[in-house]
Amino acid sequence: MDLTQQLSVAPPTACNVIPHCLQIEEILSLILENVVECRNNKEVFDRASVLSVAKTCRRFREPALRSLWKSLYSVVPLLLTMPEDLLEREIPSEWHNIFQPRTITFRRPVISSDWERFDYYAPFVRRLGGMDSLERSPSAFFVMNDVIRHALEQRHTVLLPNLRTSVVSSNDLEYTSLFLTPSVHTLCFIMHPKHLQQLSHLAIKVPLEAANIKILRLSQSTSWKTQQQALFAHALAELLRGLDLEVFHCEWFSLSDEMMTTILGMPSLRELTACKEALAVSQILEAKPFSKPTIRKFSLRTHRLSPTSLPTILTNIRPSKLTEFRIRFSSGTCTQDNLCSLILAIASYCSTTSFVNFALEQEADATNEDDALPCPITFDTLKPLFQFSNLRELSLRELSLMHSFDLSDAEIKEMAQSWPRIEWLCCESSWEDLEPRTTLAGLLWLATYCRKLESLSYSFTGSGVFPEELMAPAAGHNLAFLSVGWSRIDNPSEVSDFLNTAFPKLVLLLWGAEPDSVDSEHWQEVQAQIQRS
Repeated sequence: MDLTQQLSVAPPTACNVIPHCLQIEEILSLILENVVECRNNKEVFDRASVLSVAKTCRRFREPALRSLWKSLYSVVPLLLTMPEDLLEREIPSEWHNIFQPRTITFRRPVISSDWERFDYYAPFVRRLGGMDSLERSPSAFFVMNDVIRHALEQRHTVLLPNLRTSVVSSNDLEYTSLFLTPSVHTLCFIMHPKHLQQLSHLAIKVPLEAANIKILRLSQSTSWKTQQQALFAHALAELLRGLDLEVFHCEWFSLSDEMMTTILGMPSLRELTACKEALAVSQILEAKPFSKPTIRKFSLRTHRLSPTSLPTILTNIRPSKLTEFRIRFSSGTCTQDNLCSLILAIASYCSTTSFVNFALEQEADATNEDDALPCPITFDTLKPLFQFSNLRELSLRELSLMHSFDLSDAEIKEMAQSWPRIEWLCCESSWEDLEPRTTLAGLLWLATYCRKLESLSYSFTGSGVFPEELMAPAAGHNLAFLSVGWSRIDNPSEVSDFLNTAFPKLVLLLWGAEPDSVDSEHWQEVQAQIQRS
């Protein structure tokens, strides 16, 4: 019996009074902790265990059912609760079809009583679409045919009255409109260009059926060509005009000026991730800046950097409540003056308590348009950011193609003391010919004062052994990722001893030295000694 069929083991007519103690959220949380497992660093319910609780403890049936039915990959599990004499499953018999999804249909006309169990469990469903890794096997996946779709269309009631999140992929396009209601709050499209016409029709229909959507996320299952994006542009513009979003996330579709103006003009907007030229965004915001500080997260992917536009963008979004400012670009240059201007704008207009993430990232396959040597990122460049004691991330990834970090050990120490909550930090050089001024001592200060670091990119020179009184506060750090760039060391044993003591949970060590170089041999020796410990 499939898990989805077992979910309806208790008859919907059973009325079990739930004791008051099981209505208290804290007590339920303690009970459910025993059926939580960690999957891909994310806590999820073990549905089989929840099902066991529901079957063995009748008074716990209702809370367990809420957990079991909260998220479904499709409406099929609800259909599987309907009478056996109604359902007909088609299972591929040929060996080469065993990994094909099964189909499900109705073998006779549907009568009103057939929907009893469907209607009983439907209000539990809060999320529809997307497929859990344990539900991807053919034995747990059915495809509905047109007979079922027609039967669902003939119903005159809201099918999923409490649905809040809908994730739409290729297999769901024909049925998504059946479940769009004013209760839907979050809509996620996983888009493939071969379904362009269906996506366009659905996008235009969304504001009419689910005008209360506040979170819209668009992702691509395969790359869209420029011509394909142009064909979908009208439908996307219609979709955006009909909504007042709080969150818009789409970093791959090149938005038109009209679309960007519509999004930036939404009164409720608080998180934006978009793909648009920085210069155009700055011009739109100069023409109509934000009237009040609502934006919390701002992330822009732009082809050409146009660095002089970034301070303009920042100031015109009224960033007093901003927590994250992130720019990704594939071409253009950022001078030291440009970087200083942006950092000074952040220091002047952002809240020292709220602002936690700053990223200015050049895409890895980008090329520098200038042949000039990189300008250093100095202590004075970064110092205005030291006032942000809650900073979680400073990512200038690949920006070191244009700028090398030029800080001393003492300056690294002051930086580390300023950011005790930093989790992600990049301060390495990608230039082999530029020897950093920092040594292993700088890494010691980062391990001592930045105890929440998870990922660190840091270039240094030399080795060394530190006294016990300095090593003790640095020992036992939880750092998982370390990239040392072009760091040059002369004593691999001393470096590996330091890393084993300071970062015993290190999972990944990367370096940029050429494979056959002496520096690479040194780092290979360090890695071998770390793995043996």
